[in-house]
Amino acid sequence: NASPRRDKPFVAVNCAALSEQLLESELFGYTEGAFTGASKGGKTGLFELAQGGTIFLDEIGEMPIRFQAKLLRVIQEKEIRKIGGDEYIPVDVRIMSATNQNIPDLIEKGLFRRDLYYRINLLAIHIPPLRERREDIPLIFKRFVEKKSKALNIVEPMVERDAMEDLKKYSWPGNIRELRNVAERAVIFSMSKNISLDTIREIDMDEGEKPEETPGMKEKAKSSEELYREFAMSGMTLNDFAASVGISRTTLWRKFKSINSNNKG
Repeated sequence: NASPRRDKPFVAVNCAALSEQLLESELFGYTEGAFTGASKGGKTGLFELAQGGTIFLDEIGEMPIRFQAKLLRVIQEKEIRKIGGDEYIPVDVRIMSATNQNIPDLIEKGLFRRDLYYRINLLAIHIPPLRERREDIPLIFKRFVEKKSKALNIVEPMVERDAMEDLKKYSWPGNIRELRNVAERAVIFSMSKNISLDTIREIDMDEGEKPEETPGMKEKAKSSEELYREFAMSGMTLNDFAASVGISRTTLWRKFKSINSNNKG
């Protein structure tokens, strides 16, 4: 936003979603009749569409290695050639890329070109996972809540303190995408009321996780009351105790909630 290119096109492509052939046609374009099924009049590639602006190559670590040589040439020569074309088209674009892969490891395995890595790695920004920057979770979560509330045209719910503390304790294996999913579900579940600890724990954030077999797995056969007594005596957090007995924290919380409900009854 602070660069001279801020008012120019920003074009993004997911490298992991396309084969080598599709990547070439998407990024460089093709001429009419270049191959069977080619669109009449050809196609303008994403590099051309990003002229003067920025092209974002997401998941670049997944890019087929044979195509990497073609990308390297574009970076070095600052020109592209369409599939089926015989002329080179100058391009002036800034290239941004992202990956969750360890590129040096891929280089050692022969899956990523070392020369391409040095060309794209001029300015590297490492974004640590959410579990390593828990202080960012409240700000990001509230932003997602705000956006979802506006999209649904409802009053933005307030996030209660104990709910936010619970969010900060979670490991977030799915990172930002998972945080966004939880925020949006919390807005829907809250129905414009406060997002409470109960709201968060009803969402099943760890739904689908499969804990490794541990000696504690046998604890699943214990009653809710027995587990609750052991938890009270353990001094552990709910997350740590759930892991020690091989039960997801949401399942454990529901067991404890059922005890409270029965006692009230």
